[in-house]
Amino acid sequence: MGLFSRTTALAIAFSLLAVHLLILNDGGAVAAAAPYVDRFNTESYDASEGKLDWTDSPWTEINDDGEIAFDPETGSLVGIADDQRHIASGPGKRRGIRRSADLTNITNPQLVFDLNVSEVADGVALHIETRSQDAADFTTLTTYNTPTKERVTLDLTNHTSPKTTIRLLVTGETPDTTFTIDNLRIRGNLTPPPTT
Repeated sequence: MGLFSRTTALAIAFSLLAVHLLILNDGGAVAAAAPYVDRFNTESYDASEGKLDWTDSPWTEINDDGEIAFDPETGSLVGIADDQRHIASGPGKRRGIRRSADLTNITNPQLVFDLNVSEVADGVALHIETRSQDAADFTTLTTYNTPTKERVTLDLTNHTSPKTTIRLLVTGETPDTTFTIDNLRIRGNLTPPPTT
């Protein structure tokens, strides 16, 4: 193999490696291209890392203490720790978080995030739900009640509105099940694209 061929082969190999790393790190450079992004890298409920400003619609806790930090020992079962969002099961009411976004200028919107749960107690489940602005009730997009580690992708096309609410809700009172969520974003094509 000549020098040109070796150089070409190395260039192709490095290009493929770069693409592979971008895919693996979809919470980073690739995700930043999405309209709405929250990678939970800061202890903030109004983080906004995408193309559109999301700070005016922060996360709201559901039936928890309102503390941003996740600390089950002190009773904070919904919060952020280790640059990830955590929602744990426990005695009492359903717990979770919700956040709204304007999807009217996004075509083919999808909710995407990384989900990890190693053990799920009997009767415990994570429900991914959405509600468009004029809808009376939430619609369940999917439910997780078994261990999993995956990238979740859910279609929001039928829920497009000026105020579409995403709700992640844990049900079940048996303690010690923690659902970990990371690199959450709402992706799709902006129409028209934002001006720079």
